[in-house]
Amino acid sequence: MVEIYSDGEAALASAPGGPADGIALIAGTGAVAVRITDRVCAATAGGDGWLLGDDGAGFWLGREAVRAALRMADGRGGRTALAGMAGHAFGLPRDVLPPSPHDPADWPRERRESYRIRLLPAVMDRHPVRLAELAPLVAGAAEEGDAVASEILAAAAGHLVDLVRALDPRAGERIVATGGLLGPEGPLAAPLVARLRPLGLAPDLVTDGCRGAVTLARLAV
Repeated sequence: MVEIYSDGEAALASAPGGPADGIALIAGTGAVAVRITDRVCAATAGGDGWLLGDDGAGFWLGREAVRAALRMADGRGGRTALAGMAGHAFGLPRDVLPPSPHDPADWPRERRESYRIRLLPAVMDRHPVRLAELAPLVAGAAEEGDAVASEILAAAAGHLVDLVRALDPRAGERIVATGGLLGPEGPLAAPLVARLRPLGLAPDLVTDGCRGAVTLARLAV
């Protein structure tokens, strides 16, 4: 006998005790929240893919990093280390990168124009989903005190909480958070926990759904 379960169902079952009911929130390259009832998916929020959704997930973070870099370059946005980090990630020549995010005078207009001219085609030349590879840069910059990066992370956590809210959570019910951004060491784990606390929710942070897959397999046997 073969039984097929979704990643959301496996994620919820990965929590201590292998719960059968609750909400699973998964955020990696994409983002989705799933309500599980009697170990079966009953409703979903998000998971619409990089073009139409996945706000707060890895692709969204990477795109916001590049947008912040471009806004700093053309004078519309705040100073941020993300400009130099994104330029380096896309292999831009060192002589067009900002020497310091703290002193825009060190990044004259002609160099900023050269930066933009090179960064845009470098981004467009890759598959859009690969922007998710820049998500760790946002987390790293935020850890170093970069205000723009910190704002991006806070906004991402807000989007993920919106996914949970869409499933009408009840105070105290089981919720599991997992994926590259929400595991025990994930960059969005702490801000997510802080934002869910006022809703009476305390998520279990799990690395992946492997434990849940084993639990479901045992139950099937």
